[in-house]
Amino acid sequence: MPELPEVEIVKLNLEQALEPGDEVENIEFLSSKLRTQLCLPKDIRWPLSINKLERRSKYILLHFSGGFLLSHLGMTGSWRVEKKIKAQKHDHVIIRWKKGNFWIYNDPRRFGVFEFGVNTLTNKWLAKLGPEPLDKDFDTAAFLQSLKSSQRSIKVLLMDAKVIVGVGNIYACEALFRAKINPFVKARGLSSKKLELLLSSVKDILQTAIKKGGSTIDSFKNVSGEKGAYQKQHLVYGREGEKCVICSQVIRRKVQVGRSTFWCPRCQK
Repeated sequence: MPELPEVEIVKLNLEQALEPGDEVENIEFLSSKLRTQLCLPKDIRWPLSINKLERRSKYILLHFSGGFLLSHLGMTGSWRVEKKIKAQKHDHVIIRWKKGNFWIYNDPRRFGVFEFGVNTLTNKWLAKLGPEPLDKDFDTAAFLQSLKSSQRSIKVLLMDAKVIVGVGNIYACEALFRAKINPFVKARGLSSKKLELLLSSVKDILQTAIKKGGSTIDSFKNVSGEKGAYQKQHLVYGREGEKCVICSQVIRRKVQVGRSTFWCPRCQK
């Protein structure tokens, strides 16, 4: 599933494709549903003047007066921008712009979401989300306190969107390795110094992944159809049975809360 860096890249691509003064003329649905029903309010007023694109966690929001459009890429979703529609199998949504562009959402597995929303504070997808790790106003003290007061393992907490958003499995594994923290230890047993190092690792890895175009493990691609390159820099994720780049110990994998955790048993004691 695309994580924060991949969704941020798509959001930045779409921002670049948004022409000044352009408006959404209409939206066409080629399927009845993705993860949820594809529909818009009957009283929506066209055209829609988009005043801001925003990423919140793993969601892309297109804000306009009176509401917003929410997109989640699910497992295999992608957006592309075309001047002339070149239909592809698994296309589900077409956003038509007055100046001639088409934004087309494609999703083979249909786990994505495309919905209309009114209030981000009460929206069912957004209301309970935790803080953004790359936000300049990120409350480090509050975040560390939430970790220190938990009985859960540190990796499970990193992947909990109510605690911190967008980290996901790939970047949780990578950040824990860089901070030399065992992914299975309880968060409350870690020192404040260790937790601060972990937070720093999370932020640095996410920022680097964005610069590298994200990680393409299976199907992720940006709006231009290009794959990411950060997977070439993964130090533990997806490297089960290979030697650790630091100590040459064999990287191990274990299923943790339904997700594969990769770690070095020597570096991350």
